[in-house]
Amino acid sequence: MSWVSSIAQLSHIEWSVDSDLLPGETDNAKLGWTYPGCVSYKPDTLRKIATEAQLRFEILDWRHPRQTWALFAAPEFDTAWFQNKPLIWNTMLERVVSKE
Repeated sequence: MSWVSSIAQLSHIEWSVDSDLLPGETDNAKLGWTYPGCVSYKPDTLRKIATEAQLRFEILDWRHPRQTWALFAAPEFDTAWFQNKPLIWNTMLERVVSKE
C-alpha cells in the first residue's frame, strides 16, 4: 500500500485520512486501482501497515450498510472532537463554531 507510505511523509502537519474499507478474512492480492469493484483487507493487516508507516490506525464508529470506515492519522492528530460522540458533520461543525 504505497499510498500509506506517501501520506506518512506528511507527518510534520496534523492531518487524517478517513478511508472506507471492506473488512475481509483475507487480504486483496491485486495491484492498482480497482473500480467500480471493491477489495477487502483484514483490519489487522491495515493496522500493521499503518504502524510500519508510523501512523495511527483506528476503526471508526461511522455507520454504513456495507463498508467500515477507518482513520489513518499522524500521531498527534486530535481525535477528541469526535470521541464518544456521533461521527457526523454536525459534530465537526460544533467544534469549529465553538472556537469562534
